[in-house]
Amino acid sequence: MDDKAVQDLQAGYRLQQQGDLDRATEFYKGVLQRFPENEFALNLMGVVGVRRGDFPGAIGFLTAGTTTGMRTLLPNSRMIR
Repeated sequence: MDDKAVQDLQAGYRLQQQGDLDRATEFYKGVLQRFPENEFALNLMGVVGVRRGDFPGAIGFLTAGTTTGMRTLLPNSRMIR
């Protein structure tokens, strides 16, 4: 992850906290275009999905974010491959 991705995640999070979910999503999607397995962007997209009531979409993002994060933390675990 580069500095721009960190800045985009921070900007998206601020917008999300202000209730501007559409603009927050744009920032998160931008990060995911460059880093498709970024666990932070995936999880934040899941939170946006919950806030919008899109529970199936939220579950998909949250599952992907959690799985990616676990692979990062436990790269040799057979349970998360």
